[in-house]
Amino acid sequence: MPYKIVQTIERGKTILVIVPSLWEENGNLWWPPKKTQYKLMKDEQSKPDKKEWKLMDCILKRNNILTYQQAEAELSIMEDNSDTDVNDTGMVAPRTTVVQDHEEMKFEVMANKLRFNQENQGNLCTDYSHVSATESTTNHENIVQIISTETLNFDQILANQNILFEKIDNMLQIQAITHENQQKIVQKLARQSVQLEEISVQLAEIKEGPSVTFLKDANPVDNESFTLKPIENQRDLISLDQLLVDRAEKNKLKRHLAFLCSASKGEGKTCAYKLLDILFTRDFLCNCS
Repeated sequence: MPYKIVQTIERGKTILVIVPSLWEENGNLWWPPKKTQYKLMKDEQSKPDKKEWKLMDCILKRNNILTYQQAEAELSIMEDNSDTDVNDTGMVAPRTTVVQDHEEMKFEVMANKLRFNQENQGNLCTDYSHVSATESTTNHENIVQIISTETLNFDQILANQNILFEKIDNMLQIQAITHENQQKIVQKLARQSVQLEEISVQLAEIKEGPSVTFLKDANPVDNESFTLKPIENQRDLISLDQLLVDRAEKNKLKRHLAFLCSASKGEGKTCAYKLLDILFTRDFLCNCS
């Protein structure tokens, strides 16, 4: 089947399109879905699927073109010249429009052309005798430019992502340092609180003052004279042991020596040393050890 060149209107713009002959019939053009457009446009045996394809009005410009390459050459001549209105019978607005304008469609056709060539490489033998070296070079440069732009954008995205990760790491480090400092401040405040409580207790005790008991009000037992001679030998030690058998003498000795050991926290080592200094002479202690 030969090819045709038809004229349609897309978004208010007049465009020329190469289609297989079966796509156009009596001023009506069947248009395939986007994903199969280019592949079917090069297939001269392609038939419209009237259930899925869109129908629009068109004007037939050229007919009975034997090959797609000849149709491309004819289309190029028609686009370069303004006198393309041979056999025109009038312009009819399309019933259904394609979403893309003329410039977008040309770019899409080029992209579909590249994809079609890749899919059919090795299986489809295409005649490129009518494709000039200049057009091939231009397409290659366009592809390289697109790939370079996409690569540049991807590198920029990666760079921005790395910068974002660095900022997040810095924020996490600052957050960890802040948390550590908060813990230190809480511990210091707790210690200061304990110290303040101890100072408050001491100030309260100072404010109350020591309790004073007059002699006339004191216990008569506390007013008794008390004399204690340090133990110098074993005989004095035996005498003290016999004296402590008497409970009254024992309590009396305990009461008079109680001032040496005031109530406090500790194991009582200091009080023990004080009692040893009062009850025993140093010479006797050396002999005992």
